[in-house]
Amino acid sequence: CSLCGGGSPWPRPAPRDGEDDKIIMEMDMTKGKPIKALVKFSVPLFAGNIMQNLYNVFDTAVVGHVLGKNALAAVGNSYG
Repeated sequence: CSLCGGGSPWPRPAPRDGEDDKIIMEMDMTKGKPIKALVKFSVPLFAGNIMQNLYNVFDTAVVGHVLGKNALAAVGNSYG
């Protein structure tokens, strides 16, 4: 990217024979600094977890406000 100096911190897709339409991401976690590999691996997981929790919070707020206590109890029961 032109803003970050040209190099991307993410691994490039590895080409595979006969699979031109699929993108397969490979990252060798056995080379380099372990903390860097762990951070690269965990950031997308952490971001996904944050998004899922935000969805649950807003879903609970909307259902509780619009549909009432019984519907909120049903939504709360579905999380477990």
